[in-house]
Amino acid sequence: MGCRSNQAESAQIEAGLLRLGHSLANASEQADICVLNTCTVTAKADAQCRRMIRKAVNAGQRVIVTGCSAEMNRARLLQVFPEIELFGNDDKQNIINVIGRSSKILHEIITPPTRHRPVVKVQDGCDNFCSYCIVPYARGRSRSRSMHEVVSEVAELESMGFNEIVLSGIHLGMYGQDTGGHTDLPQLLKELLVKTKIPRIRLSSLEVNEINDEFLEVLSEERICNHLHLPLQSGHDAILKAMNRRYTSRDYEACLLSIRNRSPDICLGSDVIVGFPGENDASFNESESFIERLPLSYLHVFPYSRREGTPAAKMSGQIQETIKKERSQRLRQAGAVMRKDFIRSQAGKIETALVESVRLGECCATTGNYIKVIFESRERLIKGSLVTVRLDEGFSDYCRAHVANGR
Repeated sequence: MGCRSNQAESAQIEAGLLRLGHSLANASEQADICVLNTCTVTAKADAQCRRMIRKAVNAGQRVIVTGCSAEMNRARLLQVFPEIELFGNDDKQNIINVIGRSSKILHEIITPPTRHRPVVKVQDGCDNFCSYCIVPYARGRSRSRSMHEVVSEVAELESMGFNEIVLSGIHLGMYGQDTGGHTDLPQLLKELLVKTKIPRIRLSSLEVNEINDEFLEVLSEERICNHLHLPLQSGHDAILKAMNRRYTSRDYEACLLSIRNRSPDICLGSDVIVGFPGENDASFNESESFIERLPLSYLHVFPYSRREGTPAAKMSGQIQETIKKERSQRLRQAGAVMRKDFIRSQAGKIETALVESVRLGECCATTGNYIKVIFESRERLIKGSLVTVRLDEGFSDYCRAHVANGR
């Protein structure tokens, strides 16, 4: 459940248990053990975690719960579900040792990480403490894996035949900042480009104030996917300040325009929170107008979720849920237009795409600049392979394409 970092950690737990003789239960099997790696970023995520715990407990399984919801709601979860075994985030990898060697079936209710695009977690924790965010309290201060460790993991994935990896962290752009200036994200990317031959490296979310000329120079390398996700959260400066975001709307726009000018075909995505405390009609309308003029390719919209223990939870001017819903719908409509316009703008371009599914000769794949393409192929392609395609007709969320070499 939750973010890419959770996916990477779940994959490590799964791999460790498989090495100890466990196997994954399929949908038709009754699992002996259920491992839930939870999320607490919103109240909705917490509620979903509780539903899944209840389902596993009622099925009579041994239930092991970890992740951010377990970290932040330990007492409540143990009170409601005394049967469960609970592990905090720092203790997550001990799950493998506690379960131990067995021939019994292991089942994770969480969706397993995507097999053809492994997530490599390089950093954990966050020092920013945005006023709405519970994650720094659940994950702790920023800390980075060593460059040698990351390079070794990517090299191993390359030797296993993977063609794309996703670098991820709770605050990816802070990679190396806890090492006293000895390294940073651009240096890590350069090291991966030199010491591995993995064909594609994709990046998870970054902050606009972490984008500089050195980073953009590395981003221009062919093996780095032409795709950045840069959360905005609000287009109104007073709301940004209340959120404890460390940039202005003008800073954000200038960064996006600079990136777009250097790389016209790059996919630029963003996150926006609507209904933050104090966001009145005027400030939302200003934010909406600002967002609509940005050179974005897609938009993820989230209604503000009040998280106890954060500064925003105590702020005056809390917004009604009906207003949040209406504002969310408006921005999602704007985001749909952005996505369609970007996809259509790429018609006629040649891109390399990673195959994600193959059915009856029709393939679905994702380009380096994050466009879903559907095409037919006479050659039998396998999931995770790379193929060069020419983009034809664009639709709302995908593009018809054909194999560029005519296969």
